[in-house]
Amino acid sequence: MRHFVLGTAGHIDHGKTELVKALTGIDTDRLKEEKQRGITIELGFAHLDFDDLLVHIVDVPGHERFVRAMTAGATGIDAVMLVVAADEGVMPQTREHLAICDLLGIETGFVALTKVDLVEPDWLELVREDLREFTKDTFLDGCEVVACSAVSGHGLDAVKEQMRCLADRVQSRPEDDLVRLPMDRVFTMRGFGTVVTGTLVSGTLHVGQNLMALPSGVAASVRGLQVHGMARDEVRAGNRVAVNLKGIDRGAIDRGEVLVEPDRIQPTRRLDAMLDYLSWNRRPLKRRKPAILLCGTTQREVQIIPLDADEMEPGTSGPVHLHAEEPVVVRPGDRFILQGFDLNPQHGATIAGGQVVRSHPPRRRRADPEQADEVRRMAEANPADRVEMEVQAAKMAGIDEQRLIADLAYVPKRTTDILKSLVACGSLVGLEGETRFYAHAAVLEEVEAQILARLDELAESDPMAPGFARQVLRAKLPHRLSEALFDRAVSRLVTADSIGQDREYLVPPKSKNAAKRRELEDRVGSFFFEVGLAPAKVVVAAEQLGMAEKELRQILGNMVKDGRIVRTRDDLYFHATHVQNLKERLVAFLEEHREIEPSQFKEMCGVTRRYVIPLAEMFDERRLTIRVGNVRRLRQR
Repeated sequence: MRHFVLGTAGHIDHGKTELVKALTGIDTDRLKEEKQRGITIELGFAHLDFDDLLVHIVDVPGHERFVRAMTAGATGIDAVMLVVAADEGVMPQTREHLAICDLLGIETGFVALTKVDLVEPDWLELVREDLREFTKDTFLDGCEVVACSAVSGHGLDAVKEQMRCLADRVQSRPEDDLVRLPMDRVFTMRGFGTVVTGTLVSGTLHVGQNLMALPSGVAASVRGLQVHGMARDEVRAGNRVAVNLKGIDRGAIDRGEVLVEPDRIQPTRRLDAMLDYLSWNRRPLKRRKPAILLCGTTQREVQIIPLDADEMEPGTSGPVHLHAEEPVVVRPGDRFILQGFDLNPQHGATIAGGQVVRSHPPRRRRADPEQADEVRRMAEANPADRVEMEVQAAKMAGIDEQRLIADLAYVPKRTTDILKSLVACGSLVGLEGETRFYAHAAVLEEVEAQILARLDELAESDPMAPGFARQVLRAKLPHRLSEALFDRAVSRLVTADSIGQDREYLVPPKSKNAAKRRELEDRVGSFFFEVGLAPAKVVVAAEQLGMAEKELRQILGNMVKDGRIVRTRDDLYFHATHVQNLKERLVAFLEEHREIEPSQFKEMCGVTRRYVIPLAEMFDERRLTIRVGNVRRLRQR
């Protein structure tokens, strides 16, 4: 069965509730105060069941004091029935309600011209003409104006026929999207417990499902579902639904919260949006102007920061940043209304409306043309470009796939498919961590450039170091850089031979520092080659080489690792060529004579005991020789 949500709109006492009752037999004024005063204060709900169509009807208050309740009802509707009394015509709340519906992105509807039994035909025609002018350039431009009377029954069939016609023009809501149910009523029903009602704007609910109320974060599960009193095992997006919640007390949640799936959508205090500042405002919209944000069933006080300039003129549109005093639950594409604290006699308190562009933007404190252009580009971007821009905006932190799904206006599968295509064409890189997340290819290149630059700086400050530990390099890079992106950048640089990798060390790229290191190592190597097996102490060698002892020790340490220098006990350093030659002569002697005495080894070395003993012990430590008494022999292998 097809279904959609129809909302009423119009001035107080123009007959909205009476018309709904005449059409459906349901009195939507349920409160005692509403009965006594004869006006609608809270949202009322009814339905009209055709053979193949179910029309959910939301009856909203018309009094200026209850426009916020009206907006809460209008947020979840697919089409509007603008009710205008024939004996009064267009009134202040008629104007405000139509503006609100327009700002909320409602695209279709019709006008019900009520109380026609109270006016003459000539007057009726004048009101019709006034309505045609009033709805010009709005979404109701050229719509049907149906004359009717809830008292006499005149035109009620025509009103129903208009509802049937609307069904063909209303777009279905996404059933495979994330679950979102803004709560417009919360109450306790004896024998059932806590019950909430609202329009399921996206997703699918089923009995037994785990949910969470945001922004409070209270968890619950679905005990039962009803659509207009009829029990359902499953309810899809676009339906008015009553949800019986298990595991939650009535006092723990309130109207204005949103039921969602756990860990899918996160509340926010900051929004980027495109705003329409209505022409009936008398003064420019200045920076940090306070207002009331009406979004879904939520009301929050916010500060408005225009991004194009320090203020917006009436009748203009542009990007803004909103900072809410308390968290709100929104996604890009959501529509909202802003109300001021002053009442305009002809138009009410509504000052602006707009559409969310980013639900978790960075903090923006003042007008900034670059930030304004970014918001504007995001608002106008096609889905693929929008996903790419959001990933690029995450910069070096990268962004989780589930966060992208929650923070974009597309169903999860579409976002996932776009991400895969952007990775395939090289615009994004996919990174593996606890969850799948992404970074922009341009950001990866920036990270690689920073790694090369930081390695170069490290090599400049410590030119003799053969390499640097990964954690040392990581500490030199921005803290927001994700570990997975850092690892990917290092891996790519190593693969491209832009940097080297020696066990846990990253080796700087070939540069002037590497050349300088090689030059110094060659100098030190030549010096120790020339002294043969009688090297000077390090402190003396450093003085003779014209360098600091610490620097020479670092160079010698690197050369020991490379095998060009051999270090023995007593802090002696020998050139590896001389040690190798001595080894070969020693082995040849022992193979012929079986053993060697200290005096013979001293003669072979041609140096004093100061060098002979460390060299002999070195060959023992390397398991080439073994000391037996006062002689040495080749170790059995």
